[in-house]
Amino acid sequence: MRIIDLFGLPGSGKTTTANALCSYWSSKNISCYKMSNIEWISGKTSGCRILHKIRVFLCLLKPSNFFMFFSLLELFRKLDLLDIKTLKKIIGIWSYFAQLDVAEKKGTYITDNGLFQTLSTAFLFHDISLELISKAMEMFTKKKSIFSIDFCYIEEDSQTCLDRVFNRDKEIRIKSLDRREAFVEIQKQQVIMEYIYELAKSAGLKILKVNSNTAGVDLKSYCDVT
Repeated sequence: MRIIDLFGLPGSGKTTTANALCSYWSSKNISCYKMSNIEWISGKTSGCRILHKIRVFLCLLKPSNFFMFFSLLELFRKLDLLDIKTLKKIIGIWSYFAQLDVAEKKGTYITDNGLFQTLSTAFLFHDISLELISKAMEMFTKKKSIFSIDFCYIEEDSQTCLDRVFNRDKEIRIKSLDRREAFVEIQKQQVIMEYIYELAKSAGLKILKVNSNTAGVDLKSYCDVT
């Protein structure tokens, strides 16, 4: 099993890269599963999916996962950052580690909305708290399973990302903001992602930084070698 977790700004090319990689590996007869969200479904039949959900639910209740969930809640609460939107992000992170515990052993899994993407977007409606990010990363690196993941930060300048986002359908424009407000949000998220990247690198996680223009090629080369 291999897990590739892409993160980057809106419009940086995460989904495009994930689709390209899936097509590449499928052409080589390598099983590849793309997840557009943090939930990883195992198996094609309804029975397999139901069984998978039950296994994930049981893993959510594992003491280590349960403790991390409440520790994250407490971190956000202490810094007055806890609301419905951030609670959903915390639940997403909680689910992420449960999914790791039950992921199938065969095949490659690619997500463009995984751990670091979810953490970085938790601050879109709040001031950035680098203290919280540091403490959250300390919690994550206590989980052995995180060291088996290939993280990839797809880097792109904020203005290019903004232009790409505003060329998309209206439904996915950043919170229906005007361009000036949207640019501020994207810059904020860029600061967070750069900080997460440096923390992950310092912690010894497997993490790669690539430019959006060459992300697909760079990741193919990286995965073929490793």
